[in-house]
Amino acid sequence: MRLQFGKGQTLPSEHRQWIDDQIGTTIHQLTNYSCINHHLYFLNRSFTPDGKEVVFTSYRDGQPNLYELGFPNRPLRQLTEGEGLHPFSACLSPAGKQIYFTRQGSVWCLDRDSLEEVCLARAAVAYGW
Repeated sequence: MRLQFGKGQTLPSEHRQWIDDQIGTTIHQLTNYSCINHHLYFLNRSFTPDGKEVVFTSYRDGQPNLYELGFPNRPLRQLTEGEGLHPFSACLSPAGKQIYFTRQGSVWCLDRDSLEEVCLARAAVAYGW
């Protein structure tokens, strides 16, 4: 079965869990797709304020897009689609309802419920972000 990718698409959970043999800690692997998957920028939290969902960047269709999943083993949902998203630019709003990110020299706001994207600012020159 080939998975289809697109904004709003829901994908099955990829969660795996095991106990580390050396220290006895429970390990949660949240993604298992054969591509790059990573958290938001290291200074930005990837968990929503309530700790129930994780936002991350994935290259499932060959380019970076934002996804979310319910922690630890809920389905994944693709939040963005298209070219030019800076893979480390995403930042959750304080309440966790919006995600701010850069795409092709513009700053965008994504509503996590409706997936509506609003361009907040456009740079005259794209400066690589």
